[in-house]
Amino acid sequence: MVERFEISQTLLDNTAIAASVEGEEVARIAVPAGRGRGDIAIGNIAGTIVHFVALNAEVIALVKQLELDADTLHLHLPVAVAATAALCAVVGLRRGLGRPEGALLLSLYAAYLAAAVAVGV
Repeated sequence: MVERFEISQTLLDNTAIAASVEGEEVARIAVPAGRGRGDIAIGNIAGTIVHFVALNAEVIALVKQLELDADTLHLHLPVAVAATAALCAVVGLRRGLGRPEGALLLSLYAAYLAAAVAVGV
């Protein structure tokens, strides 16, 4: 896909592949949230963030050194940190996550996708 459609590997990894992996996460969050257990949904989000940050990168680095390109250093990593901080701030200040906050966070994600596509093409 990278060669045929002339898109960057970073764009493919950080958008399309990441989104396909997140389908399972959405299901694990939606079910408890739909049953009125937002605490379990938020706990799953926090656990996933910790798992990815504290385990996946280290395991990958043990197998092969991680070399980050400019797009990752200047767009994807800062957005990942900012998104985590924004989620924590919203949940901490509002003591939950409602539809308006969810809509805001989704719109920020859409802006990130637009920026990722603009940078990666």
